[in-house]
Amino acid sequence: MASGVLHPQQRLPSGLNFKDAFWDDQNKGVDIILSRLRKSKDTCEEIKKLYELRANIEQDYGERLLKLAQASRLGVFEENSFAETLSRIPATLEITARAHIDLAQQLKDHLEAPLDGFLRDQRDMRKMV
Repeated sequence: MASGVLHPQQRLPSGLNFKDAFWDDQNKGVDIILSRLRKSKDTCEEIKKLYELRANIEQDYGERLLKLAQASRLGVFEENSFAETLSRIPATLEITARAHIDLAQQLKDHLEAPLDGFLRDQRDMRKMV
């Protein structure tokens, strides 16, 4: 496999054991495992922060677009089909604004919150050890 991860039914090549993936000549296996766990925790926290910032940006952008749509008076000085065409722009802006606000909420609900729960569970497990 390209990722280097073995499927449970696959066997390691002869001479290699699971324990050999963590232990070195100075028997620093626990340090190696702890280091990998720490780096993984840091990576999860970085990803969570990225989702949080992205959700904030989407929320802010959506709210600003919504204000623009509500304040728009396009088409009031025009007549006929051109006025009708211009009057559709604020409605389209409002739809786009609501899509960005919805995306912000989805990022929070489906990515940020579960990752936060995972990090909290991992922190609680580390406290028990």
